[in-house]
Amino acid sequence: MSTLEALELAVRFPVPNRSTWEQAAQAELKATPLAELTRRSLEGVEIRPLYLREELQDRPSGIPWIQSAWKPVNPVPGSAQGEPGAPLVAVPLDLAQDSARVVGQGLTSGETALDLRLSTTQTTALNAVLEGVEVPVFLSGLEDPLAALEAVPEFPRSGALFCDPLSFLARTGALTDSLETRLDRVAEAVRRTEAMPDLAVLGVDAGLWHEGGADVAQQTGWALATGLDLVRALVSRGLGLQQVLDRMAFAFTLSPRLFPEMARLRAFRRLWARVAGLLGGEGRVRLVVRTGRLHRSAWDPYTNLIRSTVEAFAGICGGADAVCIEPMDAAAGGGIRASRRHASSQALVLLEEASLHRVVDPGAGSSYLEILTDQIAEKAWSCLQAIEKAGGMTAALREGLPQKEAAATAERRLKALATGRGSLVGVSQYAVRAEPPAAAKPAGPLKAPAGAAETVLPVHPQRLAAAFEALRLRTWALEERRGRPVRALMAPLGGSATSRVRAQFCVTFLGAAGFMTESPVGFSSVAEALAEARRSEVDVLVLCAEDPEYAGLLDELRGLPGERPIVAVAGLPADADGLRERGADLFIHRDADRVETAGGILARLEAL
Repeated sequence: MSTLEALELAVRFPVPNRSTWEQAAQAELKATPLAELTRRSLEGVEIRPLYLREELQDRPSGIPWIQSAWKPVNPVPGSAQGEPGAPLVAVPLDLAQDSARVVGQGLTSGETALDLRLSTTQTTALNAVLEGVEVPVFLSGLEDPLAALEAVPEFPRSGALFCDPLSFLARTGALTDSLETRLDRVAEAVRRTEAMPDLAVLGVDAGLWHEGGADVAQQTGWALATGLDLVRALVSRGLGLQQVLDRMAFAFTLSPRLFPEMARLRAFRRLWARVAGLLGGEGRVRLVVRTGRLHRSAWDPYTNLIRSTVEAFAGICGGADAVCIEPMDAAAGGGIRASRRHASSQALVLLEEASLHRVVDPGAGSSYLEILTDQIAEKAWSCLQAIEKAGGMTAALREGLPQKEAAATAERRLKALATGRGSLVGVSQYAVRAEPPAAAKPAGPLKAPAGAAETVLPVHPQRLAAAFEALRLRTWALEERRGRPVRALMAPLGGSATSRVRAQFCVTFLGAAGFMTESPVGFSSVAEALAEARRSEVDVLVLCAEDPEYAGLLDELRGLPGERPIVAVAGLPADADGLRERGADLFIHRDADRVETAGGILARLEAL
C-alpha cells in the first residue's frame, strides 16, 4: 500500500467529536457520572479523560531542537551516544576512598560523564579522582564553584558545577561565610573560566526541592527564582548579563510521573528563555536530570529499576542534555555489586534500543501534553512571582517561605500514600516480605557547619516509603523476638462478591506493614474462621462481609469460648460504634490511615 493510499484510507473513518465520545463513555460507566473521570494532580492541575486536537489552536506547540549542551568524548564507534540529540549518561557517585576505581569502571561500561557529590571536607580527594579525566563532569555539594576550581587546578573543561550558594544554603541551612562573600567567589569563578565556555560554573541544583517533597510547578518556579537572583547578583558585581546567562545550567531531580515530568522540562525551557528575554538577554538552557530517592524503596530495590527507567525516559523525551541514574539500591546504602552497571545500562537501552533521542520533542502535538505543559508553566510562573513578591529567592529563603511550602506539599504526599489515595508499588501496595536492608540511609537535612555565618530553615529531604518501612522494621523485630511471623487471616463470610473484594483489599492493606496475610476462598461460619485462626496462630482476624451482616457475626464470635485474636472489620459500616461494643477492635477501610492502623496493631502485639 502506498503512502497516498494509506492517507486516503485514514480519512474514510469518521473523527468522533466530544459529544460522541461522551455518549459512548457514559454508556460504559452506566450510573457513574462522567465527571468522576476528571481529577486534580498534586500541582492542582485538572486532568481530564479527553483532550481534543482543536484545543491546541493558538497554543505554542513543541520545543525547538537545539544542539546538545555537551558532547561525549570519544564515544564508541557506531553507538547511539555519539549521535545528535543523545544526552550524556552518568551514574551519581558520592566521593569516597575508592572513587577513582569506580569512576574508571563506569567510563568503560558506557558512562559518558561523571556526576560527583562531595562535602566541603573532601576537596583534597577530588584532584586524584579527576586526574586524567576528559569527559564532562557534574559536581555538587560545595558552597561555591570556586572551591572546586581551587582544589583541581586542571579542572575538566566541560560539564557543570552545581555549587550555587543559594541552593547550598537551602539544603544545609547554613553557609560558613556570608552569602555576599560566597557570591563574590562565584563571580571570581566566572572570570577564571572565561576560556572554558563548555563549563557551566553557574549550576543551579533544583533537585533539593524535589527531595523536600515539592511538586513540579514549585520546583520549576523556585529554580527560575534562584537563577534570577544569581544573575542579578553577578551582574551587580560587574559581569555582563549575557556572560552570566551563557554560563548557567540547571539540574532537576525527576519522579516516576512520566507526563508531568516531561511537561515540566518542556515548560522550563520556555520559562527560562522568557526570564532571560525580560532581562534583555538570551537564555541558553543546559539541563541535567537525575533520578531521585523520594519514591525509592530500601526494602525492594528491584522496583526502583522500573521507577528510574520511567524517570530517565521522561528526561530524555523532555530534552535533557545529561541523564544521571542512581543505582537501584542507593536508598538502602548500596551492596548490590551490579547496581551501578544496571543504572548505566538503563540509559543505554533507552538510547540504543528505544531510540528516544532520535525524535525531536516526542510529545510535541499531543493535546494532553501540550496543555499540561502550559498549565505547569502557568503555575510555575505563579511560584516565581510569589518569590519575587517576597523580595527574591534570597529574602524568601531567609523567611523560610519555599521551605515551608515544600514541607506542606510533602505532607500532602505522605497523607495521600497513607490513606491509599496515592500508591507506591512494593511499599504501600503489593509489598513483598523480605529481610530488612543492611544499611538503609535515613533521610535528614545535612549538618550545618560550626560557626555558620548565614543560617536559614533547611529543606528536609523526604522518602515516601520511610513510614511504611519503619512499620516493616517493627514487624521484623517482633517476629525475631517471638520466633514466628505476625499473621493476619482474612475471613470472607456470606459468600458475596463484596466479602471477597474486601478480603483482597485487606491483604494489600496489612501486607504493607510486613504482616503475613492469608485469604482463603471463604468460611461457612465464624466458628470455622476462629478455629483456623487458632490453628495458624493468627494475630489478626479480619471479618469480611456485607455491612448488615457484621452485627450478627460479631455476636456469634463473642459467644464462642476461649481467647480470640485481634478482630478487625473490613469496611466502615454506619453503626461502627455499635460494632465496637460487640467486639470489633478496629476497622480496615478505604479512608483508613494505613500507617496509623497497622502501627496500632503492632503496639498491641508489642505490649504482650
